[in-house]
Amino acid sequence: MSTAPPLLITIDSNVLVHVFNPSVNTDRHIEVLLTYFRTNEYRACVDAQVIRTEYQGVVQKWMRNRDQDGNEVILVRHWLDPDNQHPVAVDRTGRLYRVVEQIIKRRVKPKNLKDSDWRRDCIFVTVACMALCKLVTNDDGHVLSSRVPLLKEVPKVHDDWTENIDFLSSVQAYAHYCTP
Repeated sequence: MSTAPPLLITIDSNVLVHVFNPSVNTDRHIEVLLTYFRTNEYRACVDAQVIRTEYQGVVQKWMRNRDQDGNEVILVRHWLDPDNQHPVAVDRTGRLYRVVEQIIKRRVKPKNLKDSDWRRDCIFVTVACMALCKLVTNDDGHVLSSRVPLLKEVPKVHDDWTENIDFLSSVQAYAHYCTP
C-alpha cells in the first residue's frame, strides 16, 4: 500500500501568536485557517534549530499568560507538538539561503542588521522553499514586502522550485485555502 506524502505548510510564529490578537485575527480567520490545516492533516515545516526553538520559546512562553482552555490554545498546542511537524534541513552556507538572506537584508535598516529577527525570517522563507510549500506569515517588514523579489530570484538558485512555493499573509492564506 502506498502512502501519500504529507501536506506541508510553514507557519511563522507570529501567526501562532496572532491567533490570540483580535485586532490581527479579524473574523477569527487565523483560527479557521489553522483549523483547516489541522483538519486536513497538514504538518508544519520546521528546522531543528531556529523554528522549533522559536515555537518552544516564544510561542509557549507567550501562551503561559493565556486562558489555557480556549480553542486557540488547543490549535497552537497542535502545531507545537513535534508529531505534527515536518523537519527540514537548512544549509545556511548554501545558495538558496544566501539568496533569501540577500533579498530580505535589503528591507533591514542598517541599525537593525545585528538583530536576529530578520535572520529568523530568512530561515522561515528557506524552510518553505526547501519543503516546496507555502509560508504563512504576518511579517510585513521583511518577508511579505520581499515577496516579489523572492519569487523572482529564488527560482534561479532552487533546483526543485515549484509554483506551490509562496509567501502569504494569514488573510491571503485564509482566502487561498478556506474560501471557495
